[in-house]
Amino acid sequence: MDDVWSTKAWDDFSLFFPKNGNGSRVLMTTRLSKVGGSLGTHSPYLMDFLNEEKSWNLLCEKAFGQKDCPYPELEKVGKDIAKGCKGLPIAIVVTGGLLAKTDMKQERWERIARNVKSFANSKYQHCL
Repeated sequence: MDDVWSTKAWDDFSLFFPKNGNGSRVLMTTRLSKVGGSLGTHSPYLMDFLNEEKSWNLLCEKAFGQKDCPYPELEKVGKDIAKGCKGLPIAIVVTGGLLAKTDMKQERWERIARNVKSFANSKYQHCL
């Protein structure tokens, strides 16, 4: 179950599972530590935001299909784009996928960097 917001969601969903103790597992994700801690018998696995280096490496994997940037002229702007994603893997993956389909030209990447910065500084920043 992805992005569970309340324990009630799990309570409702769990009614459909038999109580036969056969060792089945359900993987759940949530942004709320209160929900994560109250749903199961195991401690939740907490995910941190990616640091700048890991963000850049992930962006390179998605944009170029490798861990390094094969275009030296795109490295600085690419790192700015990765930083603008605020360490959120989903934002980096989506942005990297977009970059993979664009021209590998500095002007194009700079435009995308401005858009990423604009969104990060907008009223939607609280969502990140």
